[in-house]
Amino acid sequence: MKKIISIVVLIVIIAGAVLLFAPDKVQAPAANGTTTPTTTTESIAVIAEDLEIPWDIVFLPDSSMLVTERTGHVIAIAKDGTKREIPVTGVKQQGEGGLLGMVLHPDFDQNHFLYLYMSAPGTISTQTQNRVVRYTYESGELTEDKVIISGIPGATYH
Repeated sequence: MKKIISIVVLIVIIAGAVLLFAPDKVQAPAANGTTTPTTTTESIAVIAEDLEIPWDIVFLPDSSMLVTERTGHVIAIAKDGTKREIPVTGVKQQGEGGLLGMVLHPDFDQNHFLYLYMSAPGTISTQTQNRVVRYTYESGELTEDKVIISGIPGATYH
């Protein structure tokens, strides 16, 4: 199951990269005034390999991307394909939990806020709780973590 999820996420990443890096399709006017797409040759390029349970992806303003790995890492992937691992502390990766969703703040260009949804150790009465944590992402680092929502019930399975 993990391998299938990894393959599906990798396909999504590749498709996103193709859309990001492929030349735009140009609409050429036809003789009768309608437009028809011109033919272009597109290629697919692998931009990241060996990701460990990739889960979510965001594209940054500079065309690089961040990918969450359920095991508790954010992977920064530059436009040239180089990648760097950024560990996230406090993640409880068990079953289908771990570091999951990610979204950029609408004013990311100004405030550099990145929100992560993750599973974390629970209290004595619950084994897993999920939470949303806001980080500042600057110069390739996650800093200034602030728990926004906590105590979201979690489980081994969805």
